[in-house]
Amino acid sequence: MLYSFLIHCIERYEKLDSAKFMIRISFFPPAHLSSEVLEEVYHYLDELEALFLPILETAADRGEIRSSIDVSKATAAFLGVMDAVIVEMLYGGPVRLQKRLDASWYLYWNGLMNE
Repeated sequence: MLYSFLIHCIERYEKLDSAKFMIRISFFPPAHLSSEVLEEVYHYLDELEALFLPILETAADRGEIRSSIDVSKATAAFLGVMDAVIVEMLYGGPVRLQKRLDASWYLYWNGLMNE
């Protein structure tokens, strides 16, 4: 589900001007609107974290991820993976984006997986 969310973010960025605008203004807010934009961005990120936390808690309860994993930290780390993907969407182009997505997801998920 988390990986699908990242793919969905990429697809929205590629197809929707509104998604491009939101991401770009989040990273490069106009100086006179910076505090207002960042307040909304942080609210959005906090809401995402609140949505992803129960997903990871369920995965932990099912034994899909290691029991030693702190799900709060795993949720915050997922947002870090998402940030890396977004940075490559803005700066890197499709080849670099795919490379960053593949590497970040590989390490993130293999760090959580219960084998």
